[in-house]
Amino acid sequence: LYVLSEENGLCNNNVNQIYSDKEGYVWGATDKGLFLVDVNSSYTRFADTEGLLGEVQSVCHVGERLFVGTLQGIYEKKGDHFQPVGDMRHACWQLQPDGKGAIYAATAGGLFRIEAQRMEQLSSEHTLSCFINPDGSCYTGEVDGIYYIGTHARTLLNKVEKATHFYQDEQGTLLVRNIYGQVFRLSEDRKEYIFIIPRNASGEEARYNNTLYRQDNTLYVQSHVGLFYWDASSQSLVERPEMAGLLCDAQYPQFIY
Repeated sequence: LYVLSEENGLCNNNVNQIYSDKEGYVWGATDKGLFLVDVNSSYTRFADTEGLLGEVQSVCHVGERLFVGTLQGIYEKKGDHFQPVGDMRHACWQLQPDGKGAIYAATAGGLFRIEAQRMEQLSSEHTLSCFINPDGSCYTGEVDGIYYIGTHARTLLNKVEKATHFYQDEQGTLLVRNIYGQVFRLSEDRKEYIFIIPRNASGEEARYNNTLYRQDNTLYVQSHVGLFYWDASSQSLVERPEMAGLLCDAQYPQFIY
């Protein structure tokens, strides 16, 4: 299934004897000491010994292919090792599949599109996130605002800076969260934006440290005053009061999962 060697942590390649104990652990004696392998572990760890370099930021499955974005680029799993995709070595913050077999990569060096064995650069500005439209165009969260990238143009839409997450409700309304935990609703043309603030929140701090996420086809906003779901018909947040007690001590709910 896989090879253990000095390349991925074995103390020495000259193995004189191995033994499997009743717990399923594999012991071995080498020229430079003993080793112990937890063969029955419920997880497999991939690190630089398997070719995966840099802190992991995003993981994406497309069919049978596994891609990982790190602070040192994009890697694809080949067998039991990872190989870099293209020659892009910028930090990759987010990998998004388009549902048709391609992946859009938001990186410090711009937006890239990966399809089959080809990587195409769509922009060169620092990009933190993207939202893919059915026609292949996309919205990107960049340092100074949200941009639209079409076939031949890149256009600034609004000044929501450092957007990290995009979610769309069943009526087509686009909600955005940025790196500061601010949540916005974008207008139909995406050029106007409105702060989304829980009804029982007050003060400037209520605009920060919020989480926006999707679960079971429902959009939720988690804040320090409680948990709210997005009601598309009224275009507002509705509280889930039964969750308030669980979140009352959470100063930074954007780090709650």
